[in-house]
Amino acid sequence: MLEAVLSKCIQHYLKEYLKPLEPGQMELKIFQGLLQLYNLQLSPTALVSNHIPFLIRKGSVKYLKAIFPWNNLKNSACEVLIEDIFLVLQFESEVILKSDLQANQKSIHTKAETNAPSKDDQSKTIQGLFESVIDNLRVLIKNIHVRIEFPCDPLPIIIGLSTPEISINTVD
Repeated sequence: MLEAVLSKCIQHYLKEYLKPLEPGQMELKIFQGLLQLYNLQLSPTALVSNHIPFLIRKGSVKYLKAIFPWNNLKNSACEVLIEDIFLVLQFESEVILKSDLQANQKSIHTKAETNAPSKDDQSKTIQGLFESVIDNLRVLIKNIHVRIEFPCDPLPIIIGLSTPEISINTVD
């Protein structure tokens, strides 16, 4: 029951980046602190929605594994392993123009925002949990292949990038 609720929550937060998940694509073991996702298909607008000027023509991640040591979160590292990322990207120049226009509009129209700190205990607990994860995080990405296509006349320009491994570590 709890796993089904968390599964829907995870899908809700990842819907901007991933196509909908099938039941067999996710394995969640809450009390062991383990999340595994298989054969993920990336949303075509995952990068564009974050003002990165590329449409994803084809994008997949073969395997994602996240380990969260709930018993010792402050001292043990949270680990994320991502394997076999394949992307075919197409340059989208309109994204750059839209981003520049939005930045100009924001600089012209400044808003006064009130950032009153919330004294809610639940939000403090969640914030502390999030900070503990970020303070001691290890991310390992293996086998990345990116193909970038720039539409030109008469033939497109195509660039391929490949790297066997990227490792990202934060330290407390």
